Amino acid sequence: MDKHVISPIEFMDRMADHWASLGNAPSQALRQAWFQIGEAFWQHTLDHDDPRRRTKWTVLQPATGSGKSQGTALYAAMLARYETNEDHPGMLIVTSRTDDVDGMVRTINELAGRDGYAVAFHSKLSADQRPGISKLSSYPVLVITHKAYENALDYLGPDATIETTWPFFHQWGEERRRLVVIDECLAPLEVANVDLERLRTTLGAIPDDIRNDTHFSAPIAALRSVVCLLEAIQADSHHTERMTAMDSIEQYGQWNMNGLRAAMKRVRWDHVHVHHDDPQMLLKLREAHDQTLANFEVLCRSWSFYSKKGTQHTLNTARLLVPEHVKGAVVLDATATSNVIYRLFDQADVLTPPPGVRSYRNVTLYVSRGHAVGKDMAKYPDALVLPALADLQRRLRHRTPLVITHKRVEPMLKLHQPPGLSLHTAHWGAVTGSNEWKDLDTVVVLGIPRRPDQWATSTFMALQGPQTTGWLRSSEKPFGNHKDIKQALLVGQTVSDLVQGINRIRCRKTVDSLGNCPPCEVYIALGSGEQADQVLGGLIDQMPGITVKTWTLDVGRAQVKRGPKGTMLKQAVDAVMTYLDNMEPGVVNKRLLTEALPGLTRKAWDCLAKQARDMESEVAQRLAAIGVRFEHAGVGRSPCFVKA
Repeated sequence: MDKHVISPIEFMDRMADHWASLGNAPSQALRQAWFQIGEAFWQHTLDHDDPRRRTKWTVLQPATGSGKSQGTALYAAMLARYETNEDHPGMLIVTSRTDDVDGMVRTINELAGRDGYAVAFHSKLSADQRPGISKLSSYPVLVITHKAYENALDYLGPDATIETTWPFFHQWGEERRRLVVIDECLAPLEVANVDLERLRTTLGAIPDDIRNDTHFSAPIAALRSVVCLLEAIQADSHHTERMTAMDSIEQYGQWNMNGLRAAMKRVRWDHVHVHHDDPQMLLKLREAHDQTLANFEVLCRSWSFYSKKGTQHTLNTARLLVPEHVKGAVVLDATATSNVIYRLFDQADVLTPPPGVRSYRNVTLYVSRGHAVGKDMAKYPDALVLPALADLQRRLRHRTPLVITHKRVEPMLKLHQPPGLSLHTAHWGAVTGSNEWKDLDTVVVLGIPRRPDQWATSTFMALQGPQTTGWLRSSEKPFGNHKDIKQALLVGQTVSDLVQGINRIRCRKTVDSLGNCPPCEVYIALGSGEQADQVLGGLIDQMPGITVKTWTLDVGRAQVKRGPKGTMLKQAVDAVMTYLDNMEPGVVNKRLLTEALPGLTRKAWDCLAKQARDMESEVAQRLAAIGVRFEHAGVGRSPCFVKA
């Protein structure tokens, strides 16, 4: 038996047995998909010692519900037959959520029959649960989150360089882990931007003792220089986008921000602003200043471009998170076809999946067009949210759909939920990878996820090199077969997010050898125009066999039927809890809350405040569980909720 590897045929056969043991139906198409996964794992393990091939990223597209996560766990468990560091290849698995990390580790150890064979490492583990970072290299299989992989730079590095931090995850004994598997898409780049107002705020907040310390003269001067640069560009109203040169900071020599960041973290910002202990304020300001300085350093290490949107003036950049000497990975991304990033990433090799693995002919997609579906829809509930809820109240009275929307809109769904309609809600950014709703038969999409324009521009330049000001200002940006690569990136990412969201319900399950799922319904509100057409076309391509029908929404006259007063008060509480759970650390009072939740009555606020003051109440306990406290008295401010 060769060291390090598992035969693709043996893996395929074991996976078929494992799949059947989970109550699923194996098929010839699925067996071919599993063989492709096993072959990619096998090849990457063997290529570890090949300087030319080991930096390649193999991107596989196993359909949602085809067992890619179970297959990854099984393969890792099968490697347990190799008991020494010399024989075991060492495996790193990167997945999207902390719950998925914990679940993957449990499954691997159960299948391997060895406790402690695989280990989890993520921020939500307690100090006694999390292994020491220097000991990670002793575990044959290490499972971490996407965020931990992306944040290796800031979280681990003593000198803020990826090259010195990556080995903590990649090290296996005295060698490197031979197999790295990334479950779902991981963009191999870091996007950063700095806003003029935030730069001004951080620069102005630097205390005198730090400002007068000569150790920090260079980074502070660099900050001041970039503020002046942005102000000069801002004064020229003709520019909305342009490339910028960071030459102005070179005169200050070393502008590494680590020392300044460390000094700023020691400042008691609560004492500076309110002259007493306020842990929540301390945490909020410390993180805000540190993020600004971290992004500033990334910006100064590379090219940048200026962008104006509304009153915001930003400098933007991005860079690859993959050092040249670090070997590649196997990426398991069900929506890789729609994700244009892979076509720009020279190290990625996207493989065509075997045909016939999945069929969505039992899924009906109801589409309504012509709506405003961006994040601002939270300001206008009458435009889409209320008509959609009224229509769903009639259509889905005896079902429990999952409704996916924007983070700002999710609390409104709770507040205006009609009687007789039970809802599960989720927001973009907290959906991908979750199995929480796997038994539901209906999903509703109210609000389309879309990255900022600057994200697409930064992504293209990170993968293809900096462009010119003329390119930035051109109405179209052709690349390859794409008329406008910027729009192609944005649409591709939107389609990928939508497919991942829709497949959180039972359409991810296979019930027969043809790859069919149980009957499901999908309701989606789209905008109008070419981009909406492209998004719809991408959905149809990614879900072969799906039936498309029109969803007619009466936006003008539809009204949500309201429930009894007691139910409405409970909904108000649920809405506020969802809002507070979703919001970033900070403070929100009655005025801000009623602005964010149109329809939240004074009576509901008074009832909520009364219960929040009672430490024994259910409301107070729910607040504590999400890290929020209610302050009903304070000098110069009204009662408010404070989130740490």
